[in-house]
Order: sequence, then structure tokens, then C-alpha cells
Amino acid sequence: MKDDNTTKVLFAISNIAIGGGAEKVATTIANEFLARGVATTLLTYYSADAEHVFNGEHISLKEPERHSLLGKLFRAPHRLWSIKKVCSEKDVDIVLSFLEESNYYTLISKLLLFNRTRMIVSVRNDPRYYPWPYRMLICILYPFAEKVVAVTKGVENILREDFGLTNTTTIYNPINMSEVAKKIQAGLPHGYKWLTDRHPLFVTVGRCVRQKGQWHLIRAFTEVIRRYPNATLVVVGEGPYKEAFLRYVRAQNLEKNIFFLDRQENIYPFLKIADTFVLPSLWEGMPNILLEAASVGCRLVATDASTGAREILAPKLPLTEKILYPYHATYGTLIRPFPAEGNFEESLSSRTLSPEETQLAEAMVSISADTKKAGVSFTKDPRFMLDNITAEWLAVL
Repeated sequence: MKDDNTTKVLFAISNIAIGGGAEKVATTIANEFLARGVATTLLTYYSADAEHVFNGEHISLKEPERHSLLGKLFRAPHRLWSIKKVCSEKDVDIVLSFLEESNYYTLISKLLLFNRTRMIVSVRNDPRYYPWPYRMLICILYPFAEKVVAVTKGVENILREDFGLTNTTTIYNPINMSEVAKKIQAGLPHGYKWLTDRHPLFVTVGRCVRQKGQWHLIRAFTEVIRRYPNATLVVVGEGPYKEAFLRYVRAQNLEKNIFFLDRQENIYPFLKIADTFVLPSLWEGMPNILLEAASVGCRLVATDASTGAREILAPKLPLTEKILYPYHATYGTLIRPFPAEGNFEESLSSRTLSPEETQLAEAMVSISADTKKAGVSFTKDPRFMLDNITAEWLAVL
């Protein structure tokens, strides 16, 4: 292996749109490589209106973002040749690929086009919940990677035990505290300053999709409102489930307590004014938003779902240890996970809260009652410090 400062690295990811956790991590680490003198190039397939900043050479194939399988198959030859061409023209020593769409094309270019560049792929979510063709491709392709980097130890265990991989390691997502400080200073956008007068104020952030489980939180919040009529929940994010959530809130006459915001380019001012951040996910990889919420001192409540939350909030708790919920961990409260199956619209129509929803409601009520308790920040936790995480990425080159 070459010295770091002579190694040429290509970061590959579908896009670097603002709002995606993997997109943010990829550009953050790529910029840190540049700052340390590593020759670094970025390759993306799509362009976005709002993108994370990358300070080096950014090559985009500028494809139209079509999600159909036919569209992806049609573009496959061009992507494969483009990956090999960039590796050849830039004399790339190693590719660091993020997210499955990029991982598959990167490794196929290695196998079909005899791309001799070393390949490292990164898994950012719990792969057990991927569609079956994606799971099959992991089993077929990932053994050919020099290294498979998991975003949590839980994800690494799944890759080893469920997918039979042996070439794995774990590197956590970083939190850039200098960036946090700058973004907090920007303050709330003018149209949202009224939120500072709402207490207790709960915030959740994430796309309105099945994985994020917001409907359970919305239903649980009806009990919080019953106990605290002025309680406010802010749901930040876009997605296909959002309209159903809005209909439910209107039908339950909750418009004065539950508010929906579009995706925010700067989420930190909203987290800063929140009393509590709630993560109701059904499964996760490593939820960046928990790091971001903790960095500004939010109290944290999260489902002990799949991977991520337990490792972040309870670092001394073994991953497989059975616990009683709610579990008051070092950095927040873990609650019983929600079932990953089932129809969310049927759940919304149910008149009674599920046991898991009731527990979530009780956790939020308990936090609201303890007005003196502050969030425990892990801004100096070495597990997530940017310099340490960058060093771990450099070590796998």
C-alpha cells in the first residue's frame, strides 16, 4: 500500500443530496481526506438541487434520477464503463463506495470489466430489510471487496452471521462539532420562531417512510396531549406517508399540537430549541440524527430497534443482552421496538394504542414531568469525533 499522501482515492455514491445521512458522511470524510493531502475525487450518478459541499474534483454522470428497475438496467453499461474509465484516467488506487446502488456497480465493474482498482464498500443500514435481490447481491458480490465497512457493530454482526461475510469491519459516523457550532448560530428561520414558546416541545426528523415509524409516535402523542394539553410535536421530513399522517392529525383535531415541516437544510436550530428528540424507527443502521440531537443537548428517546440506537445511547450494553424497557441508558432512554411488519394505515385506524405506543407515550410524559433533567451530550465521546473517524477510514486504505 502506498503512503496516504500518494494514494489516490475515489469516493463513489449515487448522489450527495442534502438530507441523506450517507451522503453527508461521504462528503465529510472525502473533505477530510483532502485536508490531509490525500488525492481525492468524488463520483456521483445523479445531481441534486441542494448538495453537500465537496472541495475537490466532483465528477457527476448527471443521470436523470429514475427509480424503475428498467431504467437502472438501461443505464448499467454506461455506469460500469464510467467507473472503470474514471479509475483509469485518475489512476485511482482505491474506491470507497457508499450505499448499495453504488456498491453493486463498483464491484460488478471489478468482476466483469476487470477493473483492477481495490474496492471498499460501505453498508449504511440493516441489510435484512433490503429487497431480496439486494440481499442476494450482497452474498454474491461483497466477498470480492477488499473490505466491507459496516456503520455499526450490529450491522457488522448481521453481515457476518446472516450473509456469511468475513471481510468486514466497523466505522461509526462522525459528528463535526465545529460545523454544529456554526449551524446553531444561524438560528431558527423567521417563520418558525413561534416554536420557542411551545413547551414541552418534541421533535423527530426523518423521511416519512415505513422504516422511520413516525405514525407510532403520532399516535402515542395523543396520550401526551391528554396529560399536557400544550405539548407540541414537530415532524420534520418528506415522503410518501406524509399525506396519511396529515389526514390522521386533521381527523383527530390535533392541528394545534402536531406540526409537519418540510426537509430543513439546517436542522440544528430546531434541535436546539427542542426539549426532547424522539426516534421511533422500526429499524436503522446508525441514525445520524441521534448524534446531531445529542450534540446540542437534547434529551433522547429512541426505539431499541435493529441496530444503532443501543450502540449510541448505551455503549456499555452488550448488543444481544435482553433488557427491560424503558431502559434508561447513559445518553438517553431506549424503549421497546415496534413490530417491523403490519399495515401502517390499519395501525392509524386503530382506536387503542399498542403496548409499544403506550410505553413511548409514558416515556415522553415522564420526561415532560422532569423539567430539571437535561440531555446528556457526548460531544467529546471519542467514538464519534471527526478526527478519530477520519483516521479509521485512512487506516483501511
